[in-house]
Amino acid sequence: MPNPADYDLDFRPDTYWGDSIAPVNVKGQFRREQIREAIERGDLDEVPDSILCDELSPGVREMVGRMHPAYMGGEYLPDYRPSEVEIARVVLASVTQDVMSVRACPKRGRIGYRVEDEYETQYRVRPQTTKQPLTLGGLIKLMDTVTRSGGDITGLVIGIWKATPDMDPDDDDSRGFIRVESEYYPDLARWYEECEAEFFKRLARLKRGDE
Repeated sequence: MPNPADYDLDFRPDTYWGDSIAPVNVKGQFRREQIREAIERGDLDEVPDSILCDELSPGVREMVGRMHPAYMGGEYLPDYRPSEVEIARVVLASVTQDVMSVRACPKRGRIGYRVEDEYETQYRVRPQTTKQPLTLGGLIKLMDTVTRSGGDITGLVIGIWKATPDMDPDDDDSRGFIRVESEYYPDLARWYEECEAEFFKRLARLKRGDE
């Protein structure tokens, strides 16, 4: 586990519903990356509306999918509920660049949470609701305790590493297989990058027979 002293685990966004030019609810991972690059270059106005929209029309989605399957990553996520926003996502470096989306939605004066992927998997999250936006530590706990229907894997990141038998500390494709990002929690990606480094250090020790 990363050193908690290196993080402000009590950091909490003021709201999930402020004005932002970031691609908060753009489903497609490839399109999100294009938008971020355009923001960094300062030429977001030149990006076509077909890229900026939250979801592609079926016809455009089919056309893009024929270009490369990785371009479809995230495009088949379920639709957002009214006022729902994505607060974090987990991206797998699979052929189709699979995505798991952590979402927040107003719910009877509180904030409700759910996790969705592109395969209609049922996820259970804790907590299900909060009065305020989650702290960074609260979001990490939610992500690390998520369970899938069947209960075979716990956690959106570490659980997948543990459940993937061909993870190899000497294989560059294994490292970086899972990427975490968030438009609301700037340190979330760094936290899981450190988790990955620790995981593969231990995996290397096990491979050498040190443990």
